[in-house]
Amino acid sequence: LTFKIEKEILWEICHHQRLDLNKEQNKLLFNQELLREVLNHWITKKKIDEFRETIIEATLRCIQNDNVKILKIMLRHCGYDRIPNYNYQRHNELMQFINDSAKNASFDCIK
Repeated sequence: LTFKIEKEILWEICHHQRLDLNKEQNKLLFNQELLREVLNHWITKKKIDEFRETIIEATLRCIQNDNVKILKIMLRHCGYDRIPNYNYQRHNELMQFINDSAKNASFDCIK
């Protein structure tokens, strides 16, 4: 049950449009912290690979919403910032993220 709820939390956070820092800073900080807690829990339970499909879908949603701050957390915690050369699947996923960023004109996400 916990993992199901955490998946819903992940999806909800990534589904939101980019928040305006001036108006909604507390909500953004709360979402960032909650996302870190969910992903850290999955890391400690070794569930990241099991939930990879959900992670990819949520990451693509972040990109579509140009939600850079949440995207950075997703990429860092899900291992996209340190992909070994031999892991072609992760490289392909990263290329999918880059292509989707270009398609959605989410240029901040490409950086």
